[in-house]
Amino acid sequence: MLARQSVELSERIDTFGAAGLRSGWRRLQHRLPKQIQEILFEKLQLPVISKTPKGQPSTSESVLRNLLNNTSYQN
Repeated sequence: MLARQSVELSERIDTFGAAGLRSGWRRLQHRLPKQIQEILFEKLQLPVISKTPKGQPSTSESVLRNLLNNTSYQN
Protein backbone atom coordinates (compact mmCIF):
# COMPACT_ATOMS: atom_id res chain seq x y z
CA MET A 1 0.00 0.00 0.00
CA LEU A 2 2.77 2.45 0.88
CA ALA A 3 4.58 1.70 -2.38
CA ARG A 4 1.42 2.37 -4.38
CA GLN A 5 0.82 5.67 -2.55
CA SER A 6 4.42 6.64 -3.21
CA VAL A 7 4.00 5.99 -6.93
CA GLU A 8 0.71 7.94 -7.02
CA LEU A 9 2.25 10.86 -5.16
CA SER A 10 5.27 10.85 -7.46
CA GLU A 11 2.99 10.91 -10.53
CA ARG A 12 1.00 13.83 -9.11
CA ILE A 13 4.18 15.77 -8.37
CA ASP A 14 5.38 15.13 -11.93
CA THR A 15 2.05 16.35 -13.31
CA PHE A 16 2.10 19.53 -11.20
CA GLY A 17 5.75 20.10 -12.05
CA ALA A 18 5.08 19.84 -15.78
CA ALA A 19 2.13 22.22 -15.49
CA GLY A 20 4.30 24.67 -13.56
CA LEU A 21 7.02 24.52 -16.20
CA ARG A 22 4.48 25.15 -18.95
CA SER A 23 3.00 28.17 -17.18
CA GLY A 24 6.47 29.46 -16.33
CA TRP A 25 7.48 29.16 -19.99
CA ARG A 26 4.37 31.13 -21.01
CA ARG A 27 5.31 33.90 -18.58
CA LEU A 28 8.87 33.87 -19.87
CA GLN A 29 7.74 34.02 -23.50
CA HIS A 30 5.86 37.25 -22.81
CA ARG A 31 8.92 38.87 -21.25
CA LEU A 32 11.56 37.37 -23.49
CA PRO A 33 11.44 39.91 -26.36
CA LYS A 34 11.81 42.79 -23.89
CA GLN A 35 14.74 41.08 -22.19
CA ILE A 36 16.37 40.42 -25.55
CA GLN A 37 15.83 44.06 -26.53
CA GLU A 38 17.52 45.25 -23.35
CA ILE A 39 20.52 42.97 -23.80
CA LEU A 40 21.08 43.51 -27.52
CA PHE A 41 20.18 47.13 -28.02
CA GLU A 42 20.84 48.74 -24.63
CA LYS A 43 23.68 46.75 -23.05
CA LEU A 44 25.51 45.63 -26.21
CA GLN A 45 24.40 48.69 -28.20
CA LEU A 46 23.85 46.70 -31.39
CA PRO A 47 22.17 48.53 -34.27
CA VAL A 48 18.37 48.54 -34.47
CA ILE A 49 17.62 46.99 -37.85
CA SER A 50 13.84 47.01 -37.68
CA LYS A 51 11.10 48.15 -35.31
CA THR A 52 7.82 46.62 -34.25
CA PRO A 53 4.50 48.32 -35.08
CA LYS A 54 4.66 49.84 -31.57
CA GLY A 55 8.10 51.34 -32.29
CA GLN A 56 10.17 48.92 -30.22
CA PRO A 57 13.35 47.34 -31.61
CA SER A 58 12.36 44.10 -33.31
CA THR A 59 13.62 40.77 -32.00
CA SER A 60 12.14 38.71 -34.82
CA GLU A 61 14.02 35.68 -36.08
CA SER A 62 15.07 37.47 -39.27
CA VAL A 63 16.44 40.44 -37.30
CA LEU A 64 18.35 38.15 -34.92
CA ARG A 65 19.81 36.22 -37.86
CA ASN A 66 20.81 39.47 -39.55
CA LEU A 67 22.52 40.69 -36.38
CA LEU A 68 24.31 37.37 -35.99
CA ASN A 69 25.57 37.38 -39.56
CA ASN A 70 26.48 41.07 -39.82
CA THR A 71 27.72 42.13 -36.39
CA SER A 72 31.13 41.42 -34.96
CA TYR A 73 31.01 41.51 -31.18
CA GLN A 74 34.22 42.00 -29.26
CA ASN A 75 34.65 41.62 -25.50
